[in-house]
Amino acid sequence: MSLNNSATTPNINAAAQAVANLSGALHGLHTYLGQGAAINAVMGPVLPGEPQSFEGIEQRLGEDVDDLFHKGLGLEQGEVQPAHFPDADRTAEAIQQLRNAVRREVDSALLQRQDDILQTCTQGLTQIRNRVQNILDTGTGEDGGVAGLRTNLEDIAGEMKKYRLTTSSDINHESRLEAEKLFDESLDLLNAKLRAMQEADFRDAELQQKIDDCGSDDDEEATRLNRQASMNDKKRERALKAIVQHFGGDVRSLSGGKPEDIKLVIKESTLTKYGGQNIVPKFLAWIATHSDTYYVIAAYLRRICTDVDHEQQVHWQPPTKADRYARVPQIHRRRYAEQSEKFYRKLQDIIPDDAWSHITAPFHYGVNEQLEAPAVEEGDGPSALFALLSIYRMRGTQYIQSQLEIVLAGAREFCTGRPQNKISKIRDALRECMRVGKPLSWGLTGQPIRRALTARNNAFLIPLMPFDDHKITRQEDCGTDLDRMLTVIEREANKLENDMHLPKSDNAWTASVAVIGKQDLRDGFWQAKSFGKGKGKGGSKGRKGGKGKGSKGGRGKGREIAYRSHCPRCQIQGCIEHCDKADHEICNTHFNEARQKGSITKRNGEVFTPRRPMKRTSLALDSDERSMLSGLTAAFKKHKKDKSTKQSEQEENDEEKAQQAFLGQIMRGVSRS
Repeated sequence: MSLNNSATTPNINAAAQAVANLSGALHGLHTYLGQGAAINAVMGPVLPGEPQSFEGIEQRLGEDVDDLFHKGLGLEQGEVQPAHFPDADRTAEAIQQLRNAVRREVDSALLQRQDDILQTCTQGLTQIRNRVQNILDTGTGEDGGVAGLRTNLEDIAGEMKKYRLTTSSDINHESRLEAEKLFDESLDLLNAKLRAMQEADFRDAELQQKIDDCGSDDDEEATRLNRQASMNDKKRERALKAIVQHFGGDVRSLSGGKPEDIKLVIKESTLTKYGGQNIVPKFLAWIATHSDTYYVIAAYLRRICTDVDHEQQVHWQPPTKADRYARVPQIHRRRYAEQSEKFYRKLQDIIPDDAWSHITAPFHYGVNEQLEAPAVEEGDGPSALFALLSIYRMRGTQYIQSQLEIVLAGAREFCTGRPQNKISKIRDALRECMRVGKPLSWGLTGQPIRRALTARNNAFLIPLMPFDDHKITRQEDCGTDLDRMLTVIEREANKLENDMHLPKSDNAWTASVAVIGKQDLRDGFWQAKSFGKGKGKGGSKGRKGGKGKGSKGGRGKGREIAYRSHCPRCQIQGCIEHCDKADHEICNTHFNEARQKGSITKRNGEVFTPRRPMKRTSLALDSDERSMLSGLTAAFKKHKKDKSTKQSEQEENDEEKAQQAFLGQIMRGVSRS
């Protein structure tokens, strides 16, 4: 099959999507039909009026059930004591026995009915599953049916994959192509509207010349020319308005606030701690609201922020003043220079002096600072923005670690507030980790998030069942599964919000939905806000003023758990546990590991060495030494047991002999007397 680079690329993408949809749907259906979730979905919830036990039937009958039991005993209506029962206790006992007999029969019948329904449902689903398997394996019809179509589409997908590998090996190719496409569209619109504005300027000059040449006695001609000049001005205004609306139409989607509320504030601490990419969303919203001032350079500024090579951590570099903006089209080069100068002064006013001194000096950038850039010339605003994002973009392991920590903290984020407000930040960090090839452990990311949400509300329990631990095949690289789970969480949270008629705010969720404490979700410990004093009983889980598990008057379990909430996080890579004390660096688990190994490496590369290494134990022995030690230990225990048995038998014999001797002495004394 031949592929045309320009004409068939959309068809190849459509074929790839068709392959993914078809193959995924068939295999997903086959897997789903073999699980318990399919049976639950088919059987559905129990009808409100359907009795499930004897109690349900009894509740339906109400007071009539006693009359039924009396009739079963042969009693007449209103007769309290039958002739064949000697007392009332016997009557009550007989009624209770009859109740128990009826209860057993009713419950057994209902259970048998449920088993029959379940068996029928299971058999039906098995037949459907076999049909799906048959379609996957052989297909139907002369041409192979669905299986044949699937094979053809998989062949197309294989060729498409080869095509994409030959066109680009960049992991961010699609996102960069999207940014380039948006830039080209914006540039085309900008050039067209500026050309219209330029024509309006030429036309305005011609009309002004004609008005000046018009005599004072020709009022009709002057009125006509003035009318044309007014229409020409409106044409210029419409062109400028179209440009402004093009760059300012997505203000709300970028910022989530009103245009007048958006202010551009850049702090040194923000740049140093979070990196330049932290200001990008706010900056895009700000430039959209100021597109009437920076309508020419807006497209260039947006591409600097969005066109990023995440593998090399390099932003798209704009035209520079050093080459006289040679890459800028001639039609708007003059306006580009004017607005660039104005934007440069704006950045100079809001960026701190220390950061500005780095921007206006030569700098290195890239993942390993392998690239070098000259100092930004005065008046080159877009290049100053490029320098800002390049210098303060967290590079290498530091940047990746910052994104990883956002994902690891996801479980704590979902413990309180509105889940939808947390998903965007976590998903961005997750996809950033996936772009740079950082594997994510399900036990540290997805599992705690699922536990936190199911603990808050049962509405998340069934939708998140496909993400049970045993159903995640790639436990150590779960980025795709975690991304899918975030989508499910967002959908179910919106559904729960609509069902409960909640406002879209954190306060509404906190007031109406269960909130769980900031806890270590892996071991289930709750963290108290203050120390609970133990009173020797009970076992609250560390709530404020709660009873601990210690001795009377002592500090109990509540103190131990509460203390951890004020302690730092363990500094070992990937660990989310807290240290036991404020001056500790690592948690107990990794401290014991360091004692066994002698040392352990922290996330910043430093080596932690415990003061008291663990003594050599059986854990530190090799296999031969361990087996020998186990044999000696077993032999020693057997010898000790045999010895204690012999000693006890010897002691019993000695005691029996002493008793017999004592009794003999007594008998001899009696016989003498």
